[in-house]
Amino acid sequence: MSHYGQDSSHLTRYSLRTDEFVASSADYEGGTVYTKPFTFSGNELTVNYASSAAGEARFEIQDEAGRPIPGLDLDQCLPIFGDEI
Repeated sequence: MSHYGQDSSHLTRYSLRTDEFVASSADYEGGTVYTKPFTFSGNELTVNYASSAAGEARFEIQDEAGRPIPGLDLDQCLPIFGDEI
């Protein structure tokens, strides 16, 4: 809201969600997104995703050489639908 109430004052609010690092989209045929290599500690990697009713998201974890880690490859990942974190 700019110039709320009178010309000499205004109020502006900006916010950035802390869980958004990258955004991408794909057409109906689908697509692939690659990230820069990164290391994390823990037992769980959380992803913020959104799909249309006709879409899905699947993920694969790879080693440093770009090879899928057994059990975490794309073929083992069940498709997920919706808008979730």
